[in-house]
Amino acid sequence: MNHRRNAPAHDDLWTEGRPIRSPRGRAVLPELSGLDNDVAIPHAAQAWLQASLLEYSSIAGFTWVARSLECLGAPIELVRRAEHAAEDERHHAKICLDIAHEVGAPEARIVTDVDSLAALRNRTDDLSTTARSALLDGVVAEGFAAARLQRTAVRCERDAHSLAAQLRRLADDELRHANFARDVIAWCVSVRPWIVDELALALDDLDERPHSSHLDSVADSDRTAAGLCTDADADAAWTEILAGARELVASSR
Repeated sequence: MNHRRNAPAHDDLWTEGRPIRSPRGRAVLPELSGLDNDVAIPHAAQAWLQASLLEYSSIAGFTWVARSLECLGAPIELVRRAEHAAEDERHHAKICLDIAHEVGAPEARIVTDVDSLAALRNRTDDLSTTARSALLDGVVAEGFAAARLQRTAVRCERDAHSLAAQLRRLADDELRHANFARDVIAWCVSVRPWIVDELALALDDLDERPHSSHLDSVADSDRTAAGLCTDADADAAWTEILAGARELVASSR
């Protein structure tokens, strides 16, 4: 079995939402309309535009999770939670587009149909892939996103920044999605306990924090004003989430 199939590369763990991935593990992103190539867009706005694409891709991502869980015979409650998460991601994409516009991007809209994003996936995930995706894309990546957003929201609240409420909404939803992923892992392990060994292997070599090329283009001192995470907060968030993921796998044995 190819344990890396559909698995994200290390820096792909810096994401927003839970984007649907190609067989090579790369996020499949939609297209934006309304941008002029001759108009410079601030780096902070570019970061939020990228976030909107990832969140929109996550509509398809969670729809795929729901379909896979249903085919695997998972409890209907897990299937419904995945479907609800897909609707959350639709709202998240809109929030990210709104923030991008607020920090300097022209008004843009996503023009790709959600169903077309899953075109590269020709079969639902098996139990091992479902558990591994729940760990890496859910517990780790969405947990990391939630922890970053929580810290940035606190900074914005301290400065009475208008973005604080939107960041808090995103953080709360991402945390709920990460907790959903924990419950998916628990169900997968209850079906096949040996999957825990695969999950432990999946966490190897993750000590170094992932980076975002879009965020790295924004000066650290300018990020809070644009609702973006500082390097110090990202470091703290990664340490917290990786430790929690390893504890989860250890306690699942």
